Amino acid sequence: MHGPSQSSVLVTVFIASFAAHTGAAGAQPIDLGTLGGTNSQAVAVNASGQVVGFADTVSDTPHAFSWTTAGGMVDLGTLGGPYSYAYAVNASGQVVGEAQVANGYFHAFSWTAAGGMVDLGTLGGAWSFALAVNASGQVVGIAGTPSYGSRAFSWTSAGGMIDLGTLGGAHSQAMAVNDSGQVVGCASTASGDDHPVLWMAGGGIVDLGTLGGSIGCAMAVNDSGQVVGWADTGGYYLHAFSWTAVGGMIDLGTLGGTYSDAVAVNDSGQVVGSTNAGGDSPHAFSWTAAAGMLDLGTLGGTYSNAYAVNNDGQVVGAANTAGGYDHAFSWTAAGGMVDLGALSGGSSSAGDIEGGRAVGWSSLSDVSYHATLWLFGGGGGGDAVQVTIDIKPGGVPNSINPRSRGVIPAAILTTADFDAATVAPSSVRFGPGGATIAHTTGHLEDVDRDGDLDLVLHFRTVDTGIACGDETASLTGETFDGQPIAGSDSVRTVGCK
Repeated sequence: MHGPSQSSVLVTVFIASFAAHTGAAGAQPIDLGTLGGTNSQAVAVNASGQVVGFADTVSDTPHAFSWTTAGGMVDLGTLGGPYSYAYAVNASGQVVGEAQVANGYFHAFSWTAAGGMVDLGTLGGAWSFALAVNASGQVVGIAGTPSYGSRAFSWTSAGGMIDLGTLGGAHSQAMAVNDSGQVVGCASTASGDDHPVLWMAGGGIVDLGTLGGSIGCAMAVNDSGQVVGWADTGGYYLHAFSWTAVGGMIDLGTLGGTYSDAVAVNDSGQVVGSTNAGGDSPHAFSWTAAAGMLDLGTLGGTYSNAYAVNNDGQVVGAANTAGGYDHAFSWTAAGGMVDLGALSGGSSSAGDIEGGRAVGWSSLSDVSYHATLWLFGGGGGGDAVQVTIDIKPGGVPNSINPRSRGVIPAAILTTADFDAATVAPSSVRFGPGGATIAHTTGHLEDVDRDGDLDLVLHFRTVDTGIACGDETASLTGETFDGQPIAGSDSVRTVGCK
């Protein structure tokens, strides 16, 4: 509980500002849990904060999930088999991926809250999987053919699944689609070599060529039609490229090594990926037409990889630390590379970012891994609202034994400026370890006896990460409409000798 002089004081915010343009200092990993099983992984997030991926059920079979602040983690089911995986989500909440059917093969699916999971079928073969979906609901991916080949497909609710064709060869694959309906990926030529390609929204396929070699593939496309990926330079070296209709294919180079690979591009033309910097170990890079290729560095270790970039120029990925673990990172031009930390285990990785939310996975102390969310400024609610919290309401001082196997109560107080009942309990994380609530929900109680109902939550002490000598403990979360909140209170650790 707060001391008598603190009972009416707004506490210090844990994350001083979740500013979208100033890096990720202070951002804590938020454990999104599982579907009752051991592991989970978040793969993508949309601007509304809807997170998708896959999580183990009680039988430890992975199912596709959708997670929101209001609804928590929802099992999207399967198509008759035991497994499913979600890979992408659009702004409307349409989720796509692959799910096992009764005969054991996987089929591409599309899921919406209104329509549930829909089997997108195949191109006459046994299997298919969906990798991307745009704002209008156009889904792209790869599907099997009757001749046991594989073809890039585009699917819409009106037109069904369409074979996008090849460059005269036997196979192709679609990796991404922009909101104009331009699809990118790779397709084989008559000689059997894969080339990066662009399928135009109105039909037709464009061979983007290579960088002097024979193979390549396009991995991403922005809404201006800028395509990025990798291509052979000749001599068996692969380099990242950027392609535009006006400028053609440009070699983005390396950082002194022999290879590079571009995996994402934002709407400003900022490209990210990985390259070796003269040795064998990859380094994450950011490339712009103005600045060229920048080495994003590491977290004290030997390597890093960039996986995604948002329209504010914030890059996320994973980097090696001095301790030998891989940690999720955020990079901005202003703040450089920032360690996003991990849950109670040693490793983490961030694979996607939209607005002020990054998602990926983090390991726990028992070596399992859980879907993880990091919140920054601009993530649907702007800067974090400072809230008053009361650790161990009813007691002064707030004594905590870090070795306890019990729980710690913490109350988010209702004040004249904030209604604690608007907080989504499943979003709240407490302590350096980012502990989730010990029970399925909290309860409302007037703990400070001011006539307003406060939100009381309980957290397992061992999950909080509070250590001997700590003098404060912090809490973060969101309201049901996505507004970030943060607050802290004083603690006194006991039982440490």
